[in-house]
Amino acid sequence: MAPRRGPAPGPPPGRRAGWQRAAAGMAAARGRVLCLFDVDGTLTPARQKIEPEVDRFLQELRGRVQIGVVGGSDYSKIAEQLGEGDEVISKFDYVFAENGTVQYKNGRLVSKQAIQDHLGEELLQDLINFCLNYMALLKLPKKRGTFIEFRNGMLNISPIGRSCTPEERIEFSELDKKERIREKFVAALQREFAGKGLRFSRGGMISFDVFPEGWDKRYCLNVLDDERFDTIHFFGNETTPVSAPHTPHGCCFPSPGLAARGTAAAGGRHRPLVVHEGEMLSRGSCRNSSLRHCAASGSSTFPILSLLTPPMAQKRC
Repeated sequence: MAPRRGPAPGPPPGRRAGWQRAAAGMAAARGRVLCLFDVDGTLTPARQKIEPEVDRFLQELRGRVQIGVVGGSDYSKIAEQLGEGDEVISKFDYVFAENGTVQYKNGRLVSKQAIQDHLGEELLQDLINFCLNYMALLKLPKKRGTFIEFRNGMLNISPIGRSCTPEERIEFSELDKKERIREKFVAALQREFAGKGLRFSRGGMISFDVFPEGWDKRYCLNVLDDERFDTIHFFGNETTPVSAPHTPHGCCFPSPGLAARGTAAAGGRHRPLVVHEGEMLSRGSCRNSSLRHCAASGSSTFPILSLLTPPMAQKRC
């Protein structure tokens, strides 16, 4: 009978302690930095599934920093694009749906706001009726269904209707660029509801959002300000002003709610918020990006990144 072997010897105590200190340091570094991504146009094409390569890359990145997504769509649409079922809340440390008015952290629902409670039924019905009347007079090459989508934190208004096909979506988008259909619609709403505390943001290809003032993508800071990150990096495809002063499209940093020189004051601390603007991450850009290098090195300083090809315009807000 062969002699029984004991357990394999472990590392020497000194080396084991070193490994433990290194692991603790990496965990601490991960907890100090958040990478927050827009969804449509950044992680995926509009309303499309995430590419496997990008999915793997984000999970690799998650081993070094915390990651989150913030989108204007409702939770079910974000979950459909970024995984199967409810995978998204296990793949990301933070999920902010509907501009952050629906908030998940570590797989659990943190809070959810209701636009009807904030605006009141009278203003809400006036808004819906105005939109329906305006769209009834629009003559477009095609109209489909779901012209107003009622969400927790906003109304999403689509002149063509959200049930259009991908081909019809592209057709409307090209027409909208020429005839400024959504721009004119938003201008009419701004005139009609001036002083009512509403904001309007054109997003994606076929629609725009209507929400209470302050309920844009800055809203997620209500949760993140308590998390005490050293730095929050936001990645979005567009950050240009649309319909309200200091309210960029895609990401709403910078904003009036942030302190000067790219910092947000919370709990007596100043936290840099760095905005990276560029093209869609899913265009093969994660193969050779400096973000991958930073993830591999475990850097806790997380320098300004050149993530996309061509390099992104980088903004400190």
